[in-house]
Amino acid sequence: MELSVVIAIIVMVIFVYLYQKKKRKEQQMGNELENLIDAGDWQGACRILMKQLILWGVALLVIILVLGFSFFYEDNFRYSSLVVLVPVAWRFFLLLRLYYFSRQNAKMMQIIDENTAFNEELMAKAEALLKNYNTCRISADATPQSIMQTWLDAYERGKLEGFYPVLIEIDENLIDSLEEVMNDANGFDERHNLQLNDPITDAKEFLRLELEDLKESYVSDGGLEEWEENVVGVDLQFEALHDFNFSCDNILLVEIPVQQPWQIFAHIPFGGWNGCPEDAEHMAVAKYWYEKYDAVVAHISSDTLEYYVPQPVSVDTMSLAEEQMGYCSDMLQNDINLTTLARMNQASNVWSFWWD
Repeated sequence: MELSVVIAIIVMVIFVYLYQKKKRKEQQMGNELENLIDAGDWQGACRILMKQLILWGVALLVIILVLGFSFFYEDNFRYSSLVVLVPVAWRFFLLLRLYYFSRQNAKMMQIIDENTAFNEELMAKAEALLKNYNTCRISADATPQSIMQTWLDAYERGKLEGFYPVLIEIDENLIDSLEEVMNDANGFDERHNLQLNDPITDAKEFLRLELEDLKESYVSDGGLEEWEENVVGVDLQFEALHDFNFSCDNILLVEIPVQQPWQIFAHIPFGGWNGCPEDAEHMAVAKYWYEKYDAVVAHISSDTLEYYVPQPVSVDTMSLAEEQMGYCSDMLQNDINLTTLARMNQASNVWSFWWD
């Protein structure tokens, strides 16, 4: 029997064997893969696909070797080898592609699991630090509208039960701020009493002076034209704010047992860095705006404060915008100028402040 015939028989036997084995296990593998993928077990899917890759890879290698060997003979055996090679190579390519996809998903799931574990650790730390307050976790799947409604419900309930609710966004920086104050019981009591008993800063004067300092810095650099163009500006048609803006899903609703909403700052530390006002100044401004506009602080993160106002301000909104700009000139970094802010105040239920 000629060698080429022997080789042809060997190749065909290998192909038939792989084909039959594929048929027997393809359905089982498909079911297992489907179950694993539905369960999000991409690591398990990778294991199954790797076994298939090894099997088909060995077959592909054997066929390539046989094909290469066939070129030493002057016959047509190489064409029959090519006929076998093409479907095996295609099958191997499809498996490789599916394995790559599964591997990427496995890595993504690992990152998600690690982030979930890290976020759980942060939330547990925050709850431990805030153990003296009633807290409730906000679902990570909650929409901005549902979070707003949750806060509003707590706000109405707090009027009867003697607390004010605040949504606290938990990240590492906020944990550091809480730990600095909450872990020192004497330090917290001293700070708390000092905040509540010290004379309140004249908020209106404080905001006026802050705006004057901001204006002076612009005028000294580029003249009055610089101030008019970059700070007063024109209306950029930004949308009004009706929901709170969160940068992460780690949110606690905390019930602060105070009689007035501005006293929240005596319990939750915020500010005193990078041009952000001190706690006492935040408290003074919150008191001033509550008495004038019924504004209450409702959302605190490591770098953001948001106030809720039951009714948008309808008159003298430019004066309010000037106070807000004096309070948080970093809004200019988000391209919010005085004219835009004044128009937004006419329709917004949320005032948002962010410090770099």
